[in-house]
Amino acid sequence: MELQMEKQKQVCFEQVLDRTVEESFTADAVVPDALADVGGLLLTEGDFFLWRLDLSDGAAELEGAIQATVCYTEEQTGAVAGFPVEVPVQLRIAAETLSPEVRPFAVCRVSELSAQLMNSRKVRVRARLCVRLCGYRAGMLELTQGVAPSEQAVFTNRTPCRFDLPVAVEEQVFTSEETHPFRLSRPEDGRLLSSSAAVQLEETKFVGGKVILQGKVVTTVLYRQPERTAPVTESFETPFSQLIEASTDAALHTVRAQIQLTSAELTVRPEEQALQTVYHLVAQLVCMTELECDSLSDAYSNVSALELTMQEQRFAQYAQLEPLRAEAEDRIPCETQGMTVCGSRASLRAVSVENGAVSGAVDVAVLLQSQEGTVTSVRRELRFSQPAETAAMLLAARPEEAYLSLDAEGVAVRVPVRLELLSAQEQTLRQVTEICVGDKNSALDALPSVTLVRADASPDLWALAKRYCSSVEAIRSANPAQEDDDARAFLLLPKVRA
Repeated sequence: MELQMEKQKQVCFEQVLDRTVEESFTADAVVPDALADVGGLLLTEGDFFLWRLDLSDGAAELEGAIQATVCYTEEQTGAVAGFPVEVPVQLRIAAETLSPEVRPFAVCRVSELSAQLMNSRKVRVRARLCVRLCGYRAGMLELTQGVAPSEQAVFTNRTPCRFDLPVAVEEQVFTSEETHPFRLSRPEDGRLLSSSAAVQLEETKFVGGKVILQGKVVTTVLYRQPERTAPVTESFETPFSQLIEASTDAALHTVRAQIQLTSAELTVRPEEQALQTVYHLVAQLVCMTELECDSLSDAYSNVSALELTMQEQRFAQYAQLEPLRAEAEDRIPCETQGMTVCGSRASLRAVSVENGAVSGAVDVAVLLQSQEGTVTSVRRELRFSQPAETAAMLLAARPEEAYLSLDAEGVAVRVPVRLELLSAQEQTLRQVTEICVGDKNSALDALPSVTLVRADASPDLWALAKRYCSSVEAIRSANPAQEDDDARAFLLLPKVRA
């Protein structure tokens, strides 16, 4: 005979894929006819734009491009110039757990970007793209609360548990745009030398089933002023605020959000001495609810043998941690006599959480100008490491404005890095999912009506009751609290025919 279980059901999402791959891509580009020959390369920067992500035959097909800009000094004049280079990206990631009902997310980051001069009119751009592919599938979680009333007497033990459960997986595209006046000057010929953008998610709020994302896209541009050889750098902030409705009735407890660029349009408006920015973005959310319940962890009957079917599941409880601040610091050896800094770039490269620390690297390029007006660049990868909780997950990492100083040995560089982390405490839920009643419990007649056992300081009454055909309530009733240490060292276990 199979007993009927009392169960609580909750629609949820199961993560069926979490895979990270890195792939290198190259593209050759010729300097446009309108520009002069290359004398020396200064810096290469750019962003990845995700255009398409499809599932096909147990694999994910990703398509996009790294929109890079190569800055250089002209061979004859030494003036700074720049031109765009598109590095196409097509990537197929095999994953057996992917299927049409799985919702895929791809979090992409350029982990390396550089240019090599092939000749005075041709450059080769090398890029390395890091892609973390995640997949979620809708399902149903069943929590066993107890045994439905029946003629069969069953003692049950329920264990309290609390964990976060993914109840909604959402994706939404949106646009953010702004017109920014140039503060320093205006770009010569109405064009930029180069640009880069970084999405910064500053606040995530949720009310009921609605999520509000607020942040900004920080745009850093390099341009040349009229009648000046040295370039200048300016940064602009394009704010965004987006409301996303989660498809769940559960109250949200934690939201893990990622926002990526899918395209960018930067237009210099000379008549207004302003820069117009239009960004197309995609927000990817995993919405969690906090579930508290008492789950059936064990059961027995004193009159019948019970066959229990157990199920074990792993969950996690998440908590937002206070942001950490790490520093990447080093000196770049170079000639600094008569030099001044006219610009810098700091790009995040590798970053990981391992062995109780967040560590990674920041690629730094510094533009230097001599007294004669010649512009050169120096570059170095700076490492950083910051202690963190062992169970921490990295949500976001971004370098802040670099601190630079020149001395006789080179350029001293210090780049603060802001780290946003999530604590993930893993829990194991072991519950009874089925109970079948078997033959008579042979131990019942073999045991005396009362058994006396020696007990430790904190006896497990449930284990004792199950072993000696008693019950927790009966043991407590037969052993009232006593002050005598010798009396408390023993327990009376009355047999219960139920």
